[in-house]
Amino acid sequence: MAWLPHQRQSPLRQRNPNVPFYPVTSGQSPLAAMPGMVPNTGLNPILPLQLARNNRFNSPLFTGRAALGPPSAGIPFNSALQRGFYPPVNPALGLAPLPPPYDPYAYYPYNDPRYSSSSSSCCDNASNSNSKSDFDFKVKDVTVRGKARSVRCSYLLEAGKFEADLVKYMDKKKEDDVPDKVVDMLISWINREKYSNHDPFDEVTLNILASNVGCKSIMDHSLGRLKSMQDSIQGSEWVRIIGTVYLSSKVDEGLKKWLVKYLKEDRRYEELAGIAKFRKMCVERPEVEAEFMRGLGLWVQPDDTGLRTL
Repeated sequence: MAWLPHQRQSPLRQRNPNVPFYPVTSGQSPLAAMPGMVPNTGLNPILPLQLARNNRFNSPLFTGRAALGPPSAGIPFNSALQRGFYPPVNPALGLAPLPPPYDPYAYYPYNDPRYSSSSSSCCDNASNSNSKSDFDFKVKDVTVRGKARSVRCSYLLEAGKFEADLVKYMDKKKEDDVPDKVVDMLISWINREKYSNHDPFDEVTLNILASNVGCKSIMDHSLGRLKSMQDSIQGSEWVRIIGTVYLSSKVDEGLKKWLVKYLKEDRRYEELAGIAKFRKMCVERPEVEAEFMRGLGLWVQPDDTGLRTL
């Protein structure tokens, strides 16, 4: 007599008939607990939900097989027996339908708003718009990198060098260095004393830009926003911030102190050693590592006695 695959008995059961072949629940036949088999719900209406919630069934024949999980490599019958099991849910129990099993080969769109391009974009945000129609006070168009932006005239009178410093500074910088959305944030602050931004790296860039063009009123505000964002900044983002701060000119001391203080607390800077981008930056830009380590107090200041700086 030939045995079907699901009827084959393990050597353990052949020696001891009292060992159950499949794990069963009271009131059900052994076949009811087989992977892929639908139990008789008439005997126990709660059983389908229990079996679905405990969605892994151990089998002495097909070891490591998961009833609702992805197929295990190297086990011949797993692919054939891999059938999803979706029990009906009794509405009277107040239970929601169960989700389908995870398919590692299916496409799952990722729509997390924290990482969406629109969450950190300022150019498309109406709160950062700087056109003449947005204001009821006198404005003057300032052309920065070929784009005209309306700036409050009263501010231009107070800060006489602002327009010339901004145009001159931005002519030297590319879009990758100072994005247009960061310039929009700066102008929006001058016109409204507020702007919209959710990107810590753009906030650091804004602080450095404001320091270079002499807009000191926004620097304290930007530093406060960075302190509220600091706990959500990831490791790779810290590497970009460190490199930008120590490679840029005219960086405010308050920004450097904030960076060093936060990374020094609980020795957070030690985690940077495990990031490949940080190790690469230290090799390619040793001056950044030196300044950063001196800021942390781990390296002493250089002794330039007897040297000449020309």
